[in-house]
Amino acid sequence: MLMIFIIVIVPFIIYLIVKILSLILNISPRYFLAIYYFVLFVVGMPLVTFLKNRIVSFKFVLKLYTEVLDQIPHYIDFLYYKACLSSAKKNKKQCLIFLKKILDIDKNYKENIERDEIFHVGDLSHSTEFKELLRNYEK
Repeated sequence: MLMIFIIVIVPFIIYLIVKILSLILNISPRYFLAIYYFVLFVVGMPLVTFLKNRIVSFKFVLKLYTEVLDQIPHYIDFLYYKACLSSAKKNKKQCLIFLKKILDIDKNYKENIERDEIFHVGDLSHSTEFKELLRNYEK
């Protein structure tokens, strides 16, 4: 139950807190997203590291993310986490599908994908599909 809370609820709570503060402080949407992604990065990266270092049922976690994405299909952070989990599971085809969805929503994630070491595990980063996907989203 704690795992469900960490994976699903924490990013949503962070989103709500940052959104409410941005409305109260009259922060522009551009800065709101920057603040949200920064806070989510600070919380989310340790979460992904936690998941990578634990024996976790990947099917269970992916199912949770899928349920959330059914409700909020453009929730890019969950798409990113699904791509990370798919890469950790060495499911290249599924990972590439999630990465394409992410880049369709926000091309700026290309830099994160290139830097994130989880996508360089195994043969994913050396595959022609991965390189072609990143090349298609050049700025």
